[in-house]
Amino acid sequence: MIPETWGYNYYIKAASANFISLIEGADVLNSYSNYWQRHARADELISHLLGSEPCLFYVRRQEPGRNSEYEEKWKLIVATDRDDFQLPLKLEERQQTLQLSGIVQRNGTGNLVLTAINLVDLEQGRVDSFSLPRLILLQRAHQNNIGIPETPFAAIATMPVCSSYVPTYDQKKAWGAYLRIQRRIAENRQFYVPVISHNYSSATSITFTVNAALATNNGSILISPDDFWQRVEKAINKPLKFLASSAEIRNRRAGQELGKIELVRRSSQQINVSLERDIADSLINEDITLPETVLLFFKDNGSLAQIQWQEQALRSLIDGHTYNFNLSKFFFEASQARPLKETIQLAKEDLFLGQANDSQLEAVQAVLAADDLILLQGPPGTGKTTVITEICYQVALKGGRTLIASQANLAVDNALSRLSHHPVLRPVRDGSTRSVSTEGKPFLSENVVDIWVNTEMLNPNTKLYIFNYTNSKKPKIVNMTSSPQTNEHN
Repeated sequence: MIPETWGYNYYIKAASANFISLIEGADVLNSYSNYWQRHARADELISHLLGSEPCLFYVRRQEPGRNSEYEEKWKLIVATDRDDFQLPLKLEERQQTLQLSGIVQRNGTGNLVLTAINLVDLEQGRVDSFSLPRLILLQRAHQNNIGIPETPFAAIATMPVCSSYVPTYDQKKAWGAYLRIQRRIAENRQFYVPVISHNYSSATSITFTVNAALATNNGSILISPDDFWQRVEKAINKPLKFLASSAEIRNRRAGQELGKIELVRRSSQQINVSLERDIADSLINEDITLPETVLLFFKDNGSLAQIQWQEQALRSLIDGHTYNFNLSKFFFEASQARPLKETIQLAKEDLFLGQANDSQLEAVQAVLAADDLILLQGPPGTGKTTVITEICYQVALKGGRTLIASQANLAVDNALSRLSHHPVLRPVRDGSTRSVSTEGKPFLSENVVDIWVNTEMLNPNTKLYIFNYTNSKKPKIVNMTSSPQTNEHN
């Protein structure tokens, strides 16, 4: 990427003053009696943070300016997600990145006129569909008589304007209200209850006698015994945790999982828990002991985590941090997805599975041609998983990646099981061992490399090199060109 020199100035006095206050404190402003001195000090601080070398910025067209016919608001932020660019040392030390907001003339004349200068979280320095990377050296315009170079200005002017593709006020309001309701519902499932006594029903089961009269919603707000038992009954087969005492309630990281609620007996005030195998072993070996003041609690962490992800996604949509600039349009209204511009034709001999019928082939071709969204619907047995498998293969052939997501773990594992070993395909399953089915376990990150190596070792045309690191300074290289039975390796 070729470096570019951009000229900048300040739009209002507050831009430099606020930046100085952010870096050095408000009291320092008294040392700079007029705005020219403050502008000069802000220049020094920018140079101090960025260093003398050009920096990689992500530039985005944020929204029209006050005079929309002639002005636009742009935002520049130092990139934090690139392997080919090292964050300036001073920003690295702060674990923040620099964000500049400014106004530019739509006809390309003039320079970047700064309205705000801020330090923001490193996460903000990631590329999105509204951002264009530019290698920029910033210099004061009035000192060097420079503006924004013509070539980068023309390239940026072709980018979508972020404010044209964010959710409307009504959409934000409706989804915000929906998520608040969902959070309240999830929180109304949780409970804390003190234990009176406990005894082991078996090596893998434990029965707790609880004091339902002291049950709470969040550790402090009492709930009625009837409400408590309703919550417990709804939590059957869900994980139950314990705290050593009520003093640990405010510690979000506190708590040890026991197992799943197996049986509830209201009449005898008892909850039976099926212990996780490792917990049962730890209790038998006395690696873990249950104190007399044990407090049982349940949180619907699965629902709360989903709500948190949805809240983060909504914030990303509002801020325009998406990989598809049109996402906020078709996310709320599927009919806003861009129509197919062209059709991709695949021959059946080019397919991964080969046995796809005409409707399945048509579905794959539509997905490959779509810019935004394709909805496929079909009852069980119509070959939706076959289509998913073929999509993964065709995307991989072009060097792309596919994310398979579902509310059901089994659906993901079933799709993965169809992705048999192929040089183009490298499927990896994300998730915990407990939630992954037998079909999905070979694709977990801790298993997938070993399985791939063992498969390749059976291929006589494959040459593998395994590095055996011993105490010696130089690793021993074992060349394996045949089956594992005829090679010694470590």
